[in-house]
Amino acid sequence: MSNYGYIRVSTKDQNEDRQWIALRSVPVSDENIFTDKQSGKDFNRPGYQKLLKALSPEESALLDRYRKLLRLAASDPAIRKGDTYDLCYCNLSSDGFNQDAHFAFLRHYEDETLLIVSNFSPRESDIHITI
Repeated sequence: MSNYGYIRVSTKDQNEDRQWIALRSVPVSDENIFTDKQSGKDFNRPGYQKLLKALSPEESALLDRYRKLLRLAASDPAIRKGDTYDLCYCNLSSDGFNQDAHFAFLRHYEDETLLIVSNFSPRESDIHITI
């Protein structure tokens, strides 16, 4: 997979320099950075459409997953406003838990509690979590 970047500002008067600096630090090569200077009300923007065409099918699927995850994060009160309870420290000796590849936490807000477990390893993991 390649690194890609997308920079968008809402008006021609806004400056995108900080976004360029951030993407170059990843690093993302300039030819893989796509830009738009227009409203973000929809995805019908030339630079964004060029980015989509540059992606492989696997990269497009990953982008779709991230979009869904971001929509969930924006809409779910427990994720947006909730308190975080880190579960990593109490799972260091749990079966299958690898502190270098796994992250686990609870988010609680009002009557909702979410358990979030992330696997940053390239392999599937069977993890037992202590709450």
